[in-house]
Amino acid sequence: YRIAEDLSVSTKQSKFQITNELRQFIYNNKFNITKNQFIDILKTLNFIIINSTVKDDENIFEIFHTGSSQHYEEDKKLLADLNKVLEVIPSGYLDRLFSELAFEFLKVKEQETYRSHLIRFNKSLFSFDDVKNLQLKKLKFLIDNKETPQSVFRKYSTIPEEIISDEFILRAKEANQLIKKDIENRFFEYLHSEVFDFYNGNLLNKEPVQLTSFYPKPLLAQIFSENKTQNELAVQPNNEELLSKYIIEGWINLHTFISSIDPKGREQQDFKDLEKAKDFSNAFVKNNYDNLGEAEYRRIEEDLPF
Repeated sequence: YRIAEDLSVSTKQSKFQITNELRQFIYNNKFNITKNQFIDILKTLNFIIINSTVKDDENIFEIFHTGSSQHYEEDKKLLADLNKVLEVIPSGYLDRLFSELAFEFLKVKEQETYRSHLIRFNKSLFSFDDVKNLQLKKLKFLIDNKETPQSVFRKYSTIPEEIISDEFILRAKEANQLIKKDIENRFFEYLHSEVFDFYNGNLLNKEPVQLTSFYPKPLLAQIFSENKTQNELAVQPNNEELLSKYIIEGWINLHTFISSIDPKGREQQDFKDLEKAKDFSNAFVKNNYDNLGEAEYRRIEEDLPF
């Protein structure tokens, strides 16, 4: 792992070459390793693999199985060590791997015959709850370390609970609670970030978008919705009326929260951004929680007193 860290100061070409050699060395020597080597290997691969391949995924699961069978009689101890491996900033390859595995588990639940390469490589080593809890602990780690709202929001978005439809994925209730509390504690940091941008772009998609309609980040409705309704929705995922209730409850609660914020004692920029957020939130509610057209968006901007 120390070698991998030293690579961060290498030139791009030498870094690429040494990284590939280091990765291949690990893959060639993965079946007879000590516990310390196992943990060091995971830290190293998490750090150096930027764009993974199916072969990388296959090798990492072979390493998981080897380490588990040789050094962990109890799965809980393996998960505890994995939590420590993931406690790094920024998030790395293993974060992406466990997030993808969680979504694959849900696809299998929807279609029993569905089998991705990750499910095949996993061979029942990790359960859905295992990978969800690993991600929840990583989310809490980011929040405890006061990482940027964008980083926290990105991690939050990768923690699923249920696939409701092709267009709607329910996020984990525990994740909603964690990030909601962080938003309440650090509201103005979130307000100044992309998380509260009121436009039709996607925070997770860096591609440019044509601004023709404007609305809050859809996941904010989940974050602020009611736990009771989410529990009911998990039991009745095909209930469209319940899904609509869940989303609207979230928008109402978000609107109520924003409206309750008092900027007294804050900087002038905080006051301006809060007034803008309140005006857009009011317009969104009056428009029955539907997208605002560009004309309406521009009209609100022009009416602001600054």
